[in-house]
Amino acid sequence: QAFLDCSKLTSITAPKVQSIGDWGLQGTAITSIDMPLLKEARYSAFCRTALTEVSLPSLETAGVIVFGHCKQLRTVDLPKLQNLSQQLFTRCTSLVSVNVPAATSMGSTVFKGCANLQDIELPGVTELTFETFAGCTGLDYIALLSVITEVNANLFAGEDRSSGITL
Repeated sequence: QAFLDCSKLTSITAPKVQSIGDWGLQGTAITSIDMPLLKEARYSAFCRTALTEVSLPSLETAGVIVFGHCKQLRTVDLPKLQNLSQQLFTRCTSLVSVNVPAATSMGSTVFKGCANLQDIELPGVTELTFETFAGCTGLDYIALLSVITEVNANLFAGEDRSSGITL
């Protein structure tokens, strides 16, 4: 809770930080982060911030709802993240682009409510979990390069679509 709800904090540069604890920057006005060595972001670390883009080249572990409710977040690049935790990007209503090439597993409701998400590649994911894409009304294309072994209930719950989704 180091900077929890510090509403006037707009940016952070921490070139040597490797871990952010629970609620670390939740509720701040940060629009950018410079943390090239960050390996772990715990529960709700960046939730409800003003981030517009995220590039964390070293992030390997992300807790539940780490980027949830970041309404201005548009692009995400997390090349080393292997597990898309529960609610990781839930309600990121401006999210358009996500790059998570190392992801092999995911929790439920990862992208729930990401209405502007248009296409996504999940090359290593083998299971699509509960409500993964619920409310993703702009989603047109999902690239799955692995063999999908399980698809859970309500994958696209709440969709009101006039066209289909290409898998």
